[in-house]
Formats: sequence, C-alpha cells, structure tokens
Amino acid sequence: MSPSMAQGVGLALEDALVLAETLSSLPVREALPAYEEQRAPRIAWVRAQAHRRDSARGLTPAVRDRVVRLTGRRMVLAGQRTLLAMP
Repeated sequence: MSPSMAQGVGLALEDALVLAETLSSLPVREALPAYEEQRAPRIAWVRAQAHRRDSARGLTPAVRDRVVRLTGRRMVLAGQRTLLAMP
C-alpha cells in the first residue's frame, strides 16, 4: 500500500482491535476468517483511495493544482461520507 494516505499505524491499530474482539468471541479457527472478512472492505477502500491520490503524481504541478482546485472539495466530501458510513 502506498504511504500517501499515512494509514500504516492507523490500519495496524484497527486490525489489532478487530482481531482482539473477534478472538474474544470465536475459536481461532473461526476467528481468523471472520477477521479477514470484516477487515476486507476497509482495506479495499483505503487502497482505492491511495491509488486515486497516487494517480495525480504523474500530472504536472499546474495541471494537478487545477484539478484539485476544481474537484478537491467534492473528493474530500466523498471520502468523508464513506468514512462516516463505516462501522
């Protein structure tokens, strides 16, 4: 995963909390697949967001700045909406 979202420690902490909760309620053989299933949507979302941000790296500064000026607010609000909807 790209470091552009600065999510490494945050995701690790989320992983630890979800894994601990899952292990406290299920046997290990059931907990690990349940943990993976629960974390997959969040990880996929963060990876997709990082990919979107990284796609702007190839743009010239003038083009990148114009794109961000035109779409930045909408992109930020769309990302926040998704985060707020997650449990």
